[in-house]
Amino acid sequence: MSKKLEYIVTESGCHEVVNRFIDKWGYPIIRLGSKMVAAHRYVYIKKILKVDDLDSSIVVRHKCDNPKCINPEHLELGSHKDNYNDMIDRGRQTKGETSGMAKLTEKDIRIMRTSFHLGFKNIKELSNIFGVSYNHARRIVNYETWTHI
Repeated sequence: MSKKLEYIVTESGCHEVVNRFIDKWGYPIIRLGSKMVAAHRYVYIKKILKVDDLDSSIVVRHKCDNPKCINPEHLELGSHKDNYNDMIDRGRQTKGETSGMAKLTEKDIRIMRTSFHLGFKNIKELSNIFGVSYNHARRIVNYETWTHI
């Protein structure tokens, strides 16, 4: 690593890195030899554990949910499953329109449900109108998916 990690301290106590490239997920990245490593992982491995590397199955997780944070007090080790559970428990997963795979909007969902429950359309008609499969339309009108609406 050529340059020292520079950071600012936020009101919440996060140490936000300010002098590194930020990847598409919001994590500051540093070069470690020939490898690119997330800054928080580097800090935990080198400063806390004082080792050269960690098995890739071990994740350095943020207790603060701030990807720019490198405060050792805000970091902890865990598995990929722990990290996934953090995302679910803290409501950070994409759902509805925020999913990159979504074809429908929240407005579409409301129209589908209203049309179906008031008897204006059947599931087959709704699936054709909105360009989704019959099963997807069925799950929407039965509140099995898009449950946050």
